[in-house]
Amino acid sequence: MQTTPFRKQLEDAGFENNEFQATIDQAMQIAGVLKESDLSEYIPHGDGSLSKDIFSRMKELNRKELADLIRENVIEKEPKKYSPSIPIVQEPDFRKMSLEEVIKLAAKKVGAHKPSGVCFYIPYEGKRLHHGTMETLSKRDPELLKNLIIDHVLSKKPQKYGKNLESLKADLISTPSSEDRKVLEEALEKAFKRRSLKLKEEKDICRYIPYNGRFMHPQIWKVLKRKEPKKLAELIQEHVLSPKNPKKIKWTRKDSLFHMDLDHDASNQVETKVILPSSKEESQEVSKLDALCALTKELLHEVKFQKDNLRSSYQKEEEAFLSENSDSQKQRQKAVFADRYLRTIQNQLIKKIRQKEVDFELWDTFVDFIEGQKLEFS
Repeated sequence: MQTTPFRKQLEDAGFENNEFQATIDQAMQIAGVLKESDLSEYIPHGDGSLSKDIFSRMKELNRKELADLIRENVIEKEPKKYSPSIPIVQEPDFRKMSLEEVIKLAAKKVGAHKPSGVCFYIPYEGKRLHHGTMETLSKRDPELLKNLIIDHVLSKKPQKYGKNLESLKADLISTPSSEDRKVLEEALEKAFKRRSLKLKEEKDICRYIPYNGRFMHPQIWKVLKRKEPKKLAELIQEHVLSPKNPKKIKWTRKDSLFHMDLDHDASNQVETKVILPSSKEESQEVSKLDALCALTKELLHEVKFQKDNLRSSYQKEEEAFLSENSDSQKQRQKAVFADRYLRTIQNQLIKKIRQKEVDFELWDTFVDFIEGQKLEFS
């Protein structure tokens, strides 16, 4: 028969404090514990021992029942310590999740900020999974990509791989010799002596070294400098020291790598996609530059032609003015023409300034005209 909490409190009120405390003290002495709450470890409850929170609540609300449990499990028989009960947490079924959810969980587990960071922990066809292959699989075979991530990241302790799985251990064991480091230092010293390069720090040299279709990334520079200084010195010699005029490689970054943004705290995910510059786009940029140079030359020829016309027309009109009978009319017409000619020159100069171009001949014409006007009025 179950009793109400109020009735239990009445029963506990009849259970003297001294009797309860005597039971506690006797049990603590037998079990050899220092705190009352430690006796909870000797009282079985569920799959483990009684928790300290339940022990404290029973001490406040149901002392008689707690004393009986202590007497039964500690005093009347040899005390046995039970492990604390641990709630069973069922592992999530990753196979039922979507690819995006699996990628987010895997990235969070390995501490990656981008989906491409998960590739370092997944072997695929004898090598580490490439981020381009990852994006291709996400479109063509998302189930395969999801299983790869689950098997190598979520279902076990993830292991980080190098680009070539066979050479990973060799890379970790091998250390460059002092001679290789000395060769690299000499190459760097020679590169910094070339004033035409205008180098301020080591990473500026990366802009002159092609690597995988672009210039070398500073992170790759650090890895080569640490692991393969001799190879890096050879690249510097080939692309920076040997050419008379080393070419600076241009590269513009457009978008992020994968079609998903990983922000573990944000609720809304923004999808992005990478578009890397191809050889066709580079050829288009070169052709656009050539077209712009040709257009600039045409504009310069046109300006010179207009300037010559202005000079010839000015001379003709001046001769016409001189042939006029009235001196006052000559002066008036000459002043009108001078103002109009000055405005034309000013407009051409402003146009050049806005186009960020320099035309010394046009400027000399403007200076000569202004000085000539000053001489006439002096």
